[in-house]
Amino acid sequence: RPVALEKFDQILEVSDGIMVARGDLGVEIDPDKVPLWQKEMIYKSNREGKPIIVATQMLESMVSNPIPTRAEASDVYNAVMDGTDAVMLSAETAMGKYPINAVQYMNQIAKTATENMSKRVPDEYDSDRLTHTQTLGHAIHSLASEMEELNFRGKILVITRKGYGARMIAKFRPPLPIIAITPHKRTARELNLVWAVKAIQIENIDFFNMDAEEIIEQSVKHAVENKLLDENEHVIILLASRKFERRGNLVGLYYVGEILESESK
Repeated sequence: RPVALEKFDQILEVSDGIMVARGDLGVEIDPDKVPLWQKEMIYKSNREGKPIIVATQMLESMVSNPIPTRAEASDVYNAVMDGTDAVMLSAETAMGKYPINAVQYMNQIAKTATENMSKRVPDEYDSDRLTHTQTLGHAIHSLASEMEELNFRGKILVITRKGYGARMIAKFRPPLPIIAITPHKRTARELNLVWAVKAIQIENIDFFNMDAEEIIEQSVKHAVENKLLDENEHVIILLASRKFERRGNLVGLYYVGEILESESK
């Protein structure tokens, strides 16, 4: 509804995520306004670190054709470039003749867009509600950019209970993949929707009783076992533990092999 657009900031504040359902939106407002509001909702959702999905008629012609139109390819590409966390197919896979082709094309277009995405200026994506975790997102973005320039192999590892830290990093679009380790299945599922985040659940992480070193060692070990980390690369680690969360989060740059050696002793 048009009133929902007028109240979008309030809706975003209490939402876990946003879907831009362009078919429904196009019924309520003029077609020329849909791209405008799509960009606006993506930007605002990015600022708050809330995942956003763009959906409806993204590759509509593939309901009956094996390849998308060039306009559809541009639509998917630009949605990713604008900052959407996910793009969604509907009729293309629910009733289309070429569901596998549609997924493959969408995946390839999204990958190409991601590979050619301009670097973000973190200050432009700060929420009005500045937190120390968001500030750490700035620092991790800078460190990841420096690692990329120096050709260091590496990833970002976020050890989190509710996923906030991972979202505050992902919204700045750092140039390294993000791995999230969490003890909660729901958090893992939610984070797998977030840009560049691969989340896994590890039930034996006890944020209340394990010390920070032990949590890091167990998290890195599981990430390696799940082939998300390699022992010959660096990793930027963000950990928010209940034992010291009032004093801030732990951030460090580590070499995976050294952590594994320490854990095995």
